[in-house]
Amino acid sequence: MTTHLPVTPAWMCGGCGTDWPCAQDLAHVPAGHLHNRFLGWSR
Repeated sequence: MTTHLPVTPAWMCGGCGTDWPCAQDLAHVPAGHLHNRFLGWSR
């Protein structure tokens, strides 16, 4: 479980205090995989 979750209403990262999603969020996932997962359906 990660501590890098959004804190609303400011949408700041609860773990590091930067804008959410922060740089640590999903850093281990290749960008191509994310593109296919979220935008691949719109062919």
